Amino acid sequence: MDGPFQTLAGIPEGVGVHDLDTKGRAQSGTGGSPLRGRRSAPALNVDGGHGVGQVLETVRIAVDHATGIQAEGRGKHRDWTSDEAGLHKPILARQVLPHGSQSGLSQRVNPFIMTETGVLPVVRSIAALREALSDWRRQGLTVGFVPTMGALHAGHLTLVREAGQRADRVVASIFVNPTQFAAHEDLGTYPRQEARDAELLAGAGCDLLFAPTVEEMYPAGATTTINVGGPAEGLEGAFRPQMFGGVALVVTKLLNQVQADVAVFGEKDWQQLMVVRRLVRDLDIPTDIIGSPTMRDDHGLALSSRNAYLDEAELEVARRLNGVLAEAANQAAARRPLAAVERDAHAALLKAGFERIDYVAIRRTDDLGAFRNGVVDAPARILAAVWLGRTRLIDNMAVAAPA
Repeated sequence: MDGPFQTLAGIPEGVGVHDLDTKGRAQSGTGGSPLRGRRSAPALNVDGGHGVGQVLETVRIAVDHATGIQAEGRGKHRDWTSDEAGLHKPILARQVLPHGSQSGLSQRVNPFIMTETGVLPVVRSIAALREALSDWRRQGLTVGFVPTMGALHAGHLTLVREAGQRADRVVASIFVNPTQFAAHEDLGTYPRQEARDAELLAGAGCDLLFAPTVEEMYPAGATTTINVGGPAEGLEGAFRPQMFGGVALVVTKLLNQVQADVAVFGEKDWQQLMVVRRLVRDLDIPTDIIGSPTMRDDHGLALSSRNAYLDEAELEVARRLNGVLAEAANQAAARRPLAAVERDAHAALLKAGFERIDYVAIRRTDDLGAFRNGVVDAPARILAAVWLGRTRLIDNMAVAAPA
């Protein structure tokens, strides 16, 4: 894919842009090495109109890492993900991940995020979504899906990249689902910034954004509900009794609307992941559900959209949660009685500065049932929900099964 270099406003130096003809063949681009593989140079569709049925102009973006490093002078290659991924938060001093923060994450993410606006097609109706998906399927392409509530961070972008590794095309949704919030919860204040999220999704390799309205998802007169037992019982189900009914309903609707080959969910919401897997099995939904490891900052704090609510003092306390859970997990793995482990972990969290503990519990990994013998004798998970001011944080981690 050789050809003359194009300079476009908003494209960082070292990034090559290749125009494609209607068959997807390159017409021009950087004079570097040929591009190989879809994910090394994701196709970004520029919607010149207002409907999916209109022609989409497609450009292909590629990063020339060698040129990019030279463009930075003799300094280090800039960590674009660390610079860009957290910018949804309202106060910059509380939001930007430290430079090089990827080193502490469970897996590295693409260090370049495309931030040119207007590159990601957005559909808002189920009909438009299905029209776009039908076109891909006529081409024999597989589809990956990442459902989100927006306010994206690096953890969400990892889900998109994971879906891109498992499917030919990736759809992400942004929908703040009202049915999973109680009246006293943060539905009205949950951070929303669709334009910024769309930029981040495009840079992570997403091909289409589905951003429906509440009226599109829940038309007037809708009365159907879904009740999931098993893994939905206890923990979050006890403290937020409305949550999993709302999650089950919206996830079932989204999976039916997208009909993806694979859908990726984060392991930070472990109980939610288990609930989704249960309902997919019970309702015979032909989508493979993948869990992606929790992404953490350099201090071990799980990345979350609600971290934006924390002030500096609260953030310092929040970063102690991971350490308390890790110590409790080690004790549980050593077959210390779980009642004692959970009691000491509860006390340690209060001592660390958390104001209220909803729960800290060690449960079986798959169904989240309690251990009848009071010690870990199978794969387990430690889960916790804690409060700092008005912010509720959840986290979990694996507990090693005894040999």
